[in-house]
Amino acid sequence: MFQTAGYKQVWLTNLLSSVANGSSRFVFVWLVKDLTDWDPAAALLGVAMGLPALFLSVPAGTLADRNAPARMGRILLALATAAFTITAIVASTEAISVRLTIGLAFLTAVPLALLMPMLQAVVPALIPADQLLQAVALQNMGLMTGMIVGAFAGGGIIVLFGTAGAVFFLAAVSALALLAFLLAELPDAPNKRTSAPNVSMAVVAREATSTEPLRTLLFLTVITGVTMTANTILLPIIARDVLEVNALLASLINAVMGIGMTITSVLLARKGQLARPGRVMFITLSVGLGTGLVLLGWSKVYVLTALFAFMWGSAGGIAMALLRTLTQLNTAPERMGRVMGLATLAQFGAFPVGALALAALVNATGPAEAMMICGAFVSVAVWSQWLRPTARSI
Repeated sequence: MFQTAGYKQVWLTNLLSSVANGSSRFVFVWLVKDLTDWDPAAALLGVAMGLPALFLSVPAGTLADRNAPARMGRILLALATAAFTITAIVASTEAISVRLTIGLAFLTAVPLALLMPMLQAVVPALIPADQLLQAVALQNMGLMTGMIVGAFAGGGIIVLFGTAGAVFFLAAVSALALLAFLLAELPDAPNKRTSAPNVSMAVVAREATSTEPLRTLLFLTVITGVTMTANTILLPIIARDVLEVNALLASLINAVMGIGMTITSVLLARKGQLARPGRVMFITLSVGLGTGLVLLGWSKVYVLTALFAFMWGSAGGIAMALLRTLTQLNTAPERMGRVMGLATLAQFGAFPVGALALAALVNATGPAEAMMICGAFVSVAVWSQWLRPTARSI
């Protein structure tokens, strides 16, 4: 798989940009918690970091279909590096505040939100269809492991060098992602294999959300986005305020989760094609997704929380790789970027909406209780899909 021209560099870029993305979410949450004890501030931060994905994922998908991936990636990664560098400098001064932190978090999230659809859409152009599951599993491993291990690295650097040092780390990782992408063998012109170049994004979106199995796959992608939002925003607060551990131990929970995802993603990539991938995906989502959130909110013991995180990550590695593979296999090549933009919107666009709901839940109940309520909602949403024929035939 890594012998394919361009794929190894795209995979490495995906891993490093995900490290920056995942670490930034943890670092910014911790920075806000250093500046204020008002818990909903972390949720408002989540809104700011999720707004770029909400508003830019769909345009980013269109750009991915119409522009050369090589040029687009270089520009966006350079902007991400500059944004993190500016943030690190400001975080080192007395000028830093909650409002400024939220604004800078929004700024750093913009280029990463624009980058993700392109990194996903370019893979089917590099890899044959019969190897796509393995390629997506490996890329998904890089994506999710990078985000979660990035949070662990961010926690460790916060302990050693403070939050400003952690943001400088983000700038360095983003620069390494740019370097990796510069070495990728990718087209210098947009993909011309299109039978419908003038089809608008509105038409693609309407068809994707009204036809099966894409409609069900995008709905499940929204639910996984809600799950990731709860995990990203609430787990650091639970670790700090309920489990009463420092930043390093809090981020270690995320690292354990990443190990679980890595193990199952590698096993899935080695196994290759599955006879009933849709059925496996539905079972894994039904058993692990919402249940994992409930258990993470219920636990009051650090070791037990880490164990639940490992189990949740293991299930997520399987479910999310299959979810994206099935989405890409059911998408025409000429519309890949736009559909991946919709998928990115579905997954990461849920972040600001979910963050607002979590802010209200945390205010009314508490972080642990909010996590359990969110887990119950996710479970009902996934289980309801078993009543529809798509779940049994995909």
